[in-house]
Amino acid sequence: MSMDGQAWSGPLDPLDIVYCHFPDEGPLIPAPKPRPALVLNVNDGESPLHVQIAYGTSRKTLDKYSGEFTIGPDDGAVFIQTGLTVATKFDLARLVWLPYDSHWFKPRTGAGASKTPKLGYLDAGKTLSIRRRFEASARAAGLI
Repeated sequence: MSMDGQAWSGPLDPLDIVYCHFPDEGPLIPAPKPRPALVLNVNDGESPLHVQIAYGTSRKTLDKYSGEFTIGPDDGAVFIQTGLTVATKFDLARLVWLPYDSHWFKPRTGAGASKTPKLGYLDAGKTLSIRRRFEASARAAGLI
């Protein structure tokens, strides 16, 4: 993977779900396996665009720790809007700022017409249950 990635264009907002090579613990290098991540902040006034994202995983979604919340098929329309295909746990205590470029982010394989890393978005205010999960996780992670 080249260290000089091509910048992605198009709007990106907090609570968008993107597909990225979220770095493993340790040095800031792209992980081999891409995964979903939750956008928390966007520095859209600067170039190149950087985003703050939270780690996402589809493993051990029933085991939640401080700062984590899960969204899955039981969440109905909100889950569909995320663009996720399986239940996914986001860790709001595990954050990183990354340049929004092809070095770190990529479209999901088999995403059809999608030519960007954006999978969908989390409408955290749509239902009380999701808003409570998100806010409790953000509070536990020290974000609010």
